[in-house]
Amino acid sequence: MGSFFRSEEMSLCQLFIQPEAAYSSVAELGEAGSVQFRDLNVEVNSFQRKFVNEVRRCDELERKLRYIEAELNKENLPIPEIEDLPNAPNPREITDLEVRFVYTNMTRIKFKTSLEKTENEILELSQNAVNLKSNFLELTELRHVLEKTESFFNEREGVNGTDSLTRALISEDPATQATNVRGRLGFVAGVVPRERVPGFERMLWRISRGNVFLRQVELEEPLEDPNTVLNQTQDHRQRVLISVAKELQNWMVMVRKMKAIYHTLNMFNLDVTKKCLIAECWVPVKDLPGVQKALADGSIWNIFFAGRYIILLMGLFSIYTGVIYNDVFSKSMNIFGSSWTISGYNGTDLRDNVFLTLSPYDSYENFSATSYPLGLDPIWQSAENKIIFLNSYKMKLSIIFGVVHMIFGVCLSVVNHVLFLMMSTTKSKSS
Repeated sequence: MGSFFRSEEMSLCQLFIQPEAAYSSVAELGEAGSVQFRDLNVEVNSFQRKFVNEVRRCDELERKLRYIEAELNKENLPIPEIEDLPNAPNPREITDLEVRFVYTNMTRIKFKTSLEKTENEILELSQNAVNLKSNFLELTELRHVLEKTESFFNEREGVNGTDSLTRALISEDPATQATNVRGRLGFVAGVVPRERVPGFERMLWRISRGNVFLRQVELEEPLEDPNTVLNQTQDHRQRVLISVAKELQNWMVMVRKMKAIYHTLNMFNLDVTKKCLIAECWVPVKDLPGVQKALADGSIWNIFFAGRYIILLMGLFSIYTGVIYNDVFSKSMNIFGSSWTISGYNGTDLRDNVFLTLSPYDSYENFSATSYPLGLDPIWQSAENKIIFLNSYKMKLSIIFGVVHMIFGVCLSVVNHVLFLMMSTTKSKSS
């Protein structure tokens, strides 16, 4: 037992874990917090380890969460703290982690919000806001240009009108007219920031070598973006960020736990057959029972959880075959009654003979018209040749089900092959 002057008695343990149960087992040990693993792959590059793709996926999720957190801080939105830390998600639920369920407060309607969709939506809203501001400022600049240059155009029109009246009364030299034509000035109007006006004047003077006439008018009001222009975009962005802020801390904890589990799994080593993961860890001696219990709980839960769909389908199919074979825990059911009747025999025949043969032409009702409603007639459980008949019956049905199952698997393989071929073709074209 550990004390103030002596460290805890430790034990170096070696674990042999099935790959299917490794994630849940490490998750249970991580929640216990009493195990320190040793890296058995020190000489292996980090990018060549078994679970490097899962770690990269967790890194991508962390990047998206950091971006969302930065946007929340930019808008000064509070991020609520979590009271209870969530457990690490199951590896099959890594996609479900990207798609979480959020409830609206008013209508209590459940809708899905994925991290990727949220990130793209926030990016799109931010880009739209920037574009709206740029467009608004450009249009405002053009409006001011038109307003301020209106006086210039009016003066020019007045000068042109005076020249036409003068030309009608006074004749001018052809040489003077040619000089006036060659000396006619063009104009360019625009908006320049006030602090850049001196530099703009010097640039024009140097480019035109002094042959420029610059006239400027200051704008009375600065070009500012009113809040009414972007209200709708900002409100939508606020709603998205507020809905995400409620789940942000949970997502971050779950992603960090998942990433830590895969980092730990990268310390494990594969055995020769590559069907088992080998790990070494230091464990306090007093915590060994708890570690064993955590390993057992993780393995059992993972086995049942990983095979939940198979267990469900096998159970449903067992019920179906039990009804078809009329065999429930080795007992037959007489739900619809028997369609066989004893005909052609008298009482003496029934007393003197243990087994009698029933002809379907005489003893079966509606022989040529209909069959038994569902499954097998219960009278077969009393027949002498029931084993021979039932074995043949079950074997033929098994062959039919097996062929149908194989055809279904081949069809799925063809669909997956075509899909993966299209995806590889698309990636090669994009690269």
